[in-house]
Amino acid sequence: MPRLLRHQPLKGLYLTFQLFSAVLVRIPLWIVLAIPASWRPRAQWSIKRVVTLKLLRFILAIDKNTGIIKTPNHTAITPVDQADPHSPTALWITPISDKLIRDELAIWAAAAAISPVQIPGYWLNKKGSHIVMSAPPMPGEKVIYSLHGGGFCALSAHPSDPPGVIARGLLQHVDSVQRIFSSEYRLTSTDRYIYLVKTVGFDPQDIIVEGDSAGANLSLALTRYLVEHPNSGFPAPPGALILLSPWANLGKPISGDRPSWINNAYCDYIGSMLILINILTPLRLM
Repeated sequence: MPRLLRHQPLKGLYLTFQLFSAVLVRIPLWIVLAIPASWRPRAQWSIKRVVTLKLLRFILAIDKNTGIIKTPNHTAITPVDQADPHSPTALWITPISDKLIRDELAIWAAAAAISPVQIPGYWLNKKGSHIVMSAPPMPGEKVIYSLHGGGFCALSAHPSDPPGVIARGLLQHVDSVQRIFSSEYRLTSTDRYIYLVKTVGFDPQDIIVEGDSAGANLSLALTRYLVEHPNSGFPAPPGALILLSPWANLGKPISGDRPSWINNAYCDYIGSMLILINILTPLRLM
């Protein structure tokens, strides 16, 4: 049945039914059930937060059946608003040289049967700054290379996507950073790091690699590879890392206890919120 719900007219009928059931039945019931504080996932949560979490999960369940979320496409550049002076600027990043695919990278690439491809990247400047895209660094300038989260399978590097909130916040509060570079990724992020060093001209010590969730995992993997392979032909490791809620351990718990993501699934708020925002973004709707 779920496969049939991905096609019209059943898809439209299903979505209409779920919309009315949410407005007329589910949301009112959730509000009533959240009035006693002891019935909430966290007693200190507000009723609004409880209902929001339930709504997030409700929408994710609908997406599982209908596929209303478009997966970000690393093979195309997302359009930017050219009329907005603070709109991000986009470019294609040249694929990494095959000569640099060796050691572990060669093993992983062969196992996955993939080869380097060009990837979209986006520059976002601090408000009031008019640095030209890919311009050489200014004296003392630091740059942030941002790797978005999304479980390795969702969200986008485009600054208008939910993870872009992190980039805009860093630009607002970090004085030494005038611009941030983010890139889409498929498997590895090493070639985009090379772009900042070889093409733009940043010293590795002036590069701050930032990642959230799955993006933080990639940030750690990139830095670890550069540290452990100083003679691989890649640039030196970055000067600093910013890891936000890093998804650092993808294996089983050592102690035998259940993973924290299972123990806390009933009150997982942030991950679901990002996905909901993604659904509501016009570029993501089918």
